Amino acid sequence: MRRSSLLLTLAIALAAARGAHAEGTGSATVDGVVRAAEEAERLVAQARRLADTARDVRDLLYYLSDPRGFQYEAMQTIDLVQRDPILGPLVRNLAELYRHRRWEAFATGQAMVDSATPASVAAGAGLTWDAPLCRLFEAQGSVQGFYQDQAAHGALAWGIGGCLPLPFNTFELAYHGRRDVRRSLLATSVRFPERDRGDTVDATVRFYRWLSPGHQIDVAPLSLQFDWARTDVTMFSSWMSLAPVRWARRGKGVGGRDQTFDFMRITFRTYGDQDDGVADPLAAAFSPLILDGIKLGDRIAVGLDVGLGIGELDATHRQALHLDASVVTVAGPTTVELHAQRAMQPTLANQLLDEDRLTARLDVDRTAAWLRVDGFAAHARLLGDARFSQRVWTYGAGADVTMALTDRIFLYGRLEGARGIVADDAAAIPATQRELRGTAGVTTTLRRPL
Repeated sequence: MRRSSLLLTLAIALAAARGAHAEGTGSATVDGVVRAAEEAERLVAQARRLADTARDVRDLLYYLSDPRGFQYEAMQTIDLVQRDPILGPLVRNLAELYRHRRWEAFATGQAMVDSATPASVAAGAGLTWDAPLCRLFEAQGSVQGFYQDQAAHGALAWGIGGCLPLPFNTFELAYHGRRDVRRSLLATSVRFPERDRGDTVDATVRFYRWLSPGHQIDVAPLSLQFDWARTDVTMFSSWMSLAPVRWARRGKGVGGRDQTFDFMRITFRTYGDQDDGVADPLAAAFSPLILDGIKLGDRIAVGLDVGLGIGELDATHRQALHLDASVVTVAGPTTVELHAQRAMQPTLANQLLDEDRLTARLDVDRTAAWLRVDGFAAHARLLGDARFSQRVWTYGAGADVTMALTDRIFLYGRLEGARGIVADDAAAIPATQRELRGTAGVTTTLRRPL
């Protein structure tokens, strides 16, 4: 095609030159030759494009008449990618994140009595759809009716969530509501006597996940939580955790647990009254490297999180050591876990709780009975703009016992007690309050994959 176009251009140019010479036009002859050559080249280019288009249309009609052409091209492309030493493993691993999806439905029922509530009944149900990449869908709800203070009351909890399962920048979102839900006495060192009413939004964005039988690597995981707790006023808290990468060696810890490594993680939390016009207290922590589940033998594993802790109020800025050192030991059905912590957290009344804390948990998992004992002891104080209170001791312990009466019905009991700080504004020695609670009941749970 190219040779014929050049010959055609040359022929046109010679013809134009003869005509121009016969008329004796001089320089006009040269201009005519150039224009004629350009026009000839343009016509040739158009003819070439028409020929290419005709060939593409012919190929398309061939593929449409016989889909095996498409299949062959697709198989050739897939085979090429699969054989690539870099793209092949990445593509196969990504495809596995979307397989093995599982629906599961569950239902629960309870009848209980305790020291604060003479009688209560509860029922709940839920539905989940999980994939290795993320939880694709979740819906759950529960209701509790109870008799307290010579009157009937009700408590509700519900939630709905799911994820946008993009291979990159996977986004998860969940909303949970609660009305008159009671907290455990061990939930915090600061007393919160009211039943919990509020709403929580949880969100997670993860750039990429590598998942294999031995490893799970999450690149740029970002987790957020926003919570509105409603009592006489609306208390708002926000929490964030951000790290460049999180690596888990699956099943490499004691008792089949994972070994985890978090790099350059930043966390912060705020908590305060939305309507008081005062900046909410903030507690943050920066940890260069967080280790957990590092085995020291067949039965013992340790973890360590050391970094910089920061607490801020309106006119107060405090820096201190952030620490969480843990030891886990497993012996048959028994697991013991200890944590030594040094941390700050925001509290009510625009103050920070600064505490040295030791927590412990014992789990015994038998075939037809389970036992859990957990507790804490803390040396804590409250910090404010014009206040550095003295430290006081807080502590608490609880025990859960569950026994299987049948395959579906279980007898449950819990006893817990705690001494916690009562948040106030000015006392040099924070007030404390003790509370004891016992619960016993019968519960049933049914889980079934769909």
